[in-house]
Amino acid sequence: MTSSQPLRRTFTKGVGEGAAGIALATGSHGPATAESTDGAIPLNAGGRSEKGGDRGLRLHRFDQWTGNTTPVRQISDEFDWGFVHIDGKGRLFYCTDGADRGTGRFPKGGGCRVFTYRGDPADGCLTEFGRRNSFGSNPTMVWVDPTGDYVTCFIHTTPGLFCRPERLADGGYRIVPQSAGVSLVLFPRDRDGKLADPLHNVTYPLGDMPSFLHSCVWEPRGRYFVVADKGKCKLYTYTVDHAAKALKPLAHLDLPTGTAPRQLRFHPGKAWLFLNHESANKVIAVHADEHGNMATINEVGPCPRRGRAGFRPAATSRSRA
Repeated sequence: MTSSQPLRRTFTKGVGEGAAGIALATGSHGPATAESTDGAIPLNAGGRSEKGGDRGLRLHRFDQWTGNTTPVRQISDEFDWGFVHIDGKGRLFYCTDGADRGTGRFPKGGGCRVFTYRGDPADGCLTEFGRRNSFGSNPTMVWVDPTGDYVTCFIHTTPGLFCRPERLADGGYRIVPQSAGVSLVLFPRDRDGKLADPLHNVTYPLGDMPSFLHSCVWEPRGRYFVVADKGKCKLYTYTVDHAAKALKPLAHLDLPTGTAPRQLRFHPGKAWLFLNHESANKVIAVHADEHGNMATINEVGPCPRRGRAGFRPAATSRSRA
C-alpha cells in the first residue's frame, strides 16, 4: 500500500460529542501500531470544539471483539482536529487544525495549522513531529502525493470575509464577497516526512461565491487528483508538476448551482467517480479519463418508500480545461 492509499478510518467533524477524526492504524503492511494478544488495538481520536466537544488528540484502546473503547492518555489539547491522512509506509499522521488562533489580526501563514505526528509501533501513541501554518483558514484535508515528495493542503474558507451589499432590481439586497483566500497549498516533504515552506498556492477568482474546498481523492493510478468545491459547485482535477514544483490544473466540471458537492470516491478499478452533496439529496456518477477530463454519467436521488430509487440520465455535462 503506497502513500496515495492511506491506512485510515476518518469520521467527519461533529461525529458523536464533537469527535472530528478517528484513526485505526492498521493496514496491509501489517499494523502501523501494535496490536495486543487480546485483540485490542490502538485508536487515536481527535476532538473539535466547533461542535461542542473537547479539542485535542487522545489515545484509546479499541477492543475488536467487544467494540469497547478505553481511554489511555491525552496526547495534545492544542488543536481542533479536522482530518487525518496516514502515510502507512512512514507511520506518519498528517492532521489539520481547523481553528484560527489569530487575535485581532490574521497571522502570517494563516491562523490554522497542519500537524505531523509519528506513530510509535510499540504502543500506538503519537508524538508530534512537526507543524506548519496552513496559509489558509479551516483546512479540510491534507494528502500525500503518490511519489511521497509533496503534501497538498485543501482550504475550506476564510473567516471574517469582507463583503458589500448589492441592490437588486426588485429593491432587495444580496451580500457579495470581496476577497478570496488561498484554496490549495503545495508543501514539499523532506526525507523524514517533515513539511517545508510551501512552494505553490492557488486562489480562485471570487465571482459570486468564494471557494469552499471540502474533499479530495487521488485517481487510483496516481495520475491526478480531484477536488470538490462546495462554494462554486465545481470539481477540479490537478496534478503535481515535479519539474516546476507546482500544482498544474487539468480540467473542471460545472455542477448545478447550490448543490454544494462534498465527498468524492473513485471506483478502485474503473474510471468512475462518485460524489455526494451537502445541499442536494443525490449522488452523481462521473466518468474521469486518464487526462483528468470529466463527464457526468447519471445521478440517483433518495429511495422512495417502496422499491428502489430509479436512476435517470443527467443532463450532458463535460469538463473543460
